[in-house]
Amino acid sequence: MSDPLLGIVIGLAIIAALVALHLKDLLAAVVSFGVFSFLMALLYAALGAVDVAFNEAVIGAGISGIFFVLTIFLTTRRGGEENKQPPPFRILRGLLLAGTGACLIYGGLSLPLRGGNQTPSAQHVSPRYITQAVSETKTPNMVTAVLADYRSFDTLGETLVIFTAGLACLFMIGLPARRRDRD
Repeated sequence: MSDPLLGIVIGLAIIAALVALHLKDLLAAVVSFGVFSFLMALLYAALGAVDVAFNEAVIGAGISGIFFVLTIFLTTRRGGEENKQPPPFRILRGLLLAGTGACLIYGGLSLPLRGGNQTPSAQHVSPRYITQAVSETKTPNMVTAVLADYRSFDTLGETLVIFTAGLACLFMIGLPARRRDRD
């Protein structure tokens, strides 16, 4: 994907996120959040992180969207009217958001260029994987060698995070209690 198309996808993702934040109808906000998540999955795939893109599509848009919709139908569809914050809290919240955004932009400016051959991963890690993956792991597929052998603990950690998030969602929503007839 070319840089102008990446810019368009990023711009659309920002618009979808802002729309989701400003909608009063929570179901419409969930749909806008789903659009944001799918755009982020497209962005991750375009940047070469297909595994992250797959997780974003499945978890971010799919499972999270289902949990949000279920929660809305179990509670109320409208939000925001009953708990408006006084102006000083809104100003403080806006300043915190702007400060966090400025820190993220400042940190992002020091990152190496995408795809550059002077990045540490291109100079140290990638050449080793390319030249030694087959001999060290006895796996003919380099991607499988990286994910299943070199990054196995990382993959296990990601699986543990997803499992923990699923459990947290179950505890937040709650399981329906079984009613027993005691006569």
